[in-house]
Amino acid sequence: MTTAAAHSLDPSLKSHLHRLMLQSCDELRDATTDFFAKYQAIHHLRSVAQSGPGMIYDTMIHLIQAIFKNKRFAEQRQSLFFSARRRRSLQP
Repeated sequence: MTTAAAHSLDPSLKSHLHRLMLQSCDELRDATTDFFAKYQAIHHLRSVAQSGPGMIYDTMIHLIQAIFKNKRFAEQRQSLFFSARRRRSLQP
């Protein structure tokens, strides 16, 4: 979807996506936000990107990159995926 296509989104959907994007970016900027809140914020930004790619800005990309480069969050992310893998291996 191009930027022009993003402009053609239903106004209420576009408004919702914009609010979701702003809230998610705030969560990513907030130093007191824990890993799971940041993980959820990234998930929300992914939803925004899929629904209205023209709404993606460089700032959002930089915020997400900063989270992935953050050592503390990298360790928690590895733990999360290790736990999920362990759960799958224990299922019959």
